[in-house]
Amino acid sequence: MTISAAIAACDRMRPNTFAYGEKEAWLRELEARICEEIVRTHEGAEAFLAGRAQEGEDALLASSPHESLYLFYLLARIDLMNGETARYNESAALFNAQYDAFSAAYNRAHRPRGAFVDRREWT
Repeated sequence: MTISAAIAACDRMRPNTFAYGEKEAWLRELEARICEEIVRTHEGAEAFLAGRAQEGEDALLASSPHESLYLFYLLARIDLMNGETARYNESAALFNAQYDAFSAAYNRAHRPRGAFVDRREWT
């Protein structure tokens, strides 16, 4: 998914008055969080990020089936800014579930930095 696709989907689902640049900044902030909390904590982070960079500056880190986390994040931010508490709670719960699912999938596919050392090798 790309930044422009996520914003377009958000605007179709929940028309809003927030500027494209503001929603783009929210997504870039989320990308920085994903990068620091999930990607950079694992071996091969540089290769993963380089591969994503080849897809273009607009490409986002999480891909299918987890890319809806970007849409739910935008919806949650819009709901929060509009003071729509019930809607925010629903959007935030959906975002958190997708974020956790992406994190778990990434953890399964990539070895953590400073991963477990097999002590059997020491004997």
